[in-house]
Amino acid sequence: MKAVMFSLALGLVVGCGKKEETQLQGQTKDPANPAVLNLGKIESPEILAKRTLDALSKNDYPALAKLGFESLPKEALIETSLNIGNPLTQDNIKKTAQRLGITEQQARDQISDKRLKERARMEGGFQEGIKQVSNKRKASFEKVISDGKKQANIEWSKVSFVRLEGKPWEEKGVKGGDFFIILAYDGSEFKIKLDDCIHHPKHGWFIMHGPDWHGANEEAQPNPDEPEPIDEAKKPGTVLWEFETGDIVRSSPAIGSDGTVY
Repeated sequence: MKAVMFSLALGLVVGCGKKEETQLQGQTKDPANPAVLNLGKIESPEILAKRTLDALSKNDYPALAKLGFESLPKEALIETSLNIGNPLTQDNIKKTAQRLGITEQQARDQISDKRLKERARMEGGFQEGIKQVSNKRKASFEKVISDGKKQANIEWSKVSFVRLEGKPWEEKGVKGGDFFIILAYDGSEFKIKLDDCIHHPKHGWFIMHGPDWHGANEEAQPNPDEPEPIDEAKKPGTVLWEFETGDIVRSSPAIGSDGTVY
């Protein structure tokens, strides 16, 4: 189980909840790169990786911003976060009842109450939280371009996509994964990490953290299939959203007192 992964996945919604907004882009094709489709729903991690590299090669941050999880509709973000943190499913109701030694009806009522309180908390800080995540995303985007130029003298308009490393996983209905984009430039290969990518059944694949420059191919560590555990919840700062699922804590990026998003 990936303890630090703040995943968003659409589960069975029971009880309250607003109807999700839709956020689809026009289905057009980039004439300069036929392999990159400008679709509203990204169907695979590889397409997500290609669109990320395409945005970097064109120094097009607005295009990259559309790939971040913060571009999901507000209600989709909140509702699916609730479903990951404390789903109102029969399985979770039974486990909660057994763990606390209460009836299933009492467990259902308790879960519903926690979801309502958590929804109110997330809605209250939503705009500021999204702003902070967007600022962090832009900083990551600019740093990848800058690091590539400084370390390898990369002309981003001349890079090409080679492959995607890493495998998606699924746990209890949640799909996600850590991936590396392998790109080629002037006869050498380099890596860019897409950390904690998430999948939403309706809206497709999105980037949670990054992109992050990882240098020459042979120097990129760790293997994305076996990421090192990092407890983001223990870093200094205020966690925007945090959920406890049994013994596991899932959290969003944390914001420090200086406004830095960790």
